[in-house]
Amino acid sequence: MKQDADAFGSTLAQEEADPESEWVAWAERSSRADREITFVAVDGVRFLGMTMGFRPKDEPNVALLFAMWVDPSVRRQGIGAGLVEAVADWARAGGARRLRARVTEDSGPAVSLYGRTGFFPTSRREQLRPGSDRMTLTMERALAR
Repeated sequence: MKQDADAFGSTLAQEEADPESEWVAWAERSSRADREITFVAVDGVRFLGMTMGFRPKDEPNVALLFAMWVDPSVRRQGIGAGLVEAVADWARAGGARRLRARVTEDSGPAVSLYGRTGFFPTSRREQLRPGSDRMTLTMERALAR
């Protein structure tokens, strides 16, 4: 599980430091679904996974997929692929032609999921976050109209 927690661009401590007002504002922005959105997978009351989409103003033809997580007990059951497709559909409806994701490059299952859902690796690699020795790979996918 440590590897899962260390695969994100932010840490739990960083997120816990945000005031409640920031979380409320995030939920309100996401509920409007104009520039950002959050999708969750649930089974009754059990939280199975989530991901977020974001459309940057400076790149109107691109949407970003990030914060992808699926509970380890239900991985490889199509939940991750369903979440990717939810973001892709939202992005396409908003006019995006490409979907971009950064994935921790040593996370084989995540790289494989993105590959299975139409993403291709780019040459762009970046440090996961300041102080981390892990690197991310940027992957992109075309969004057919």
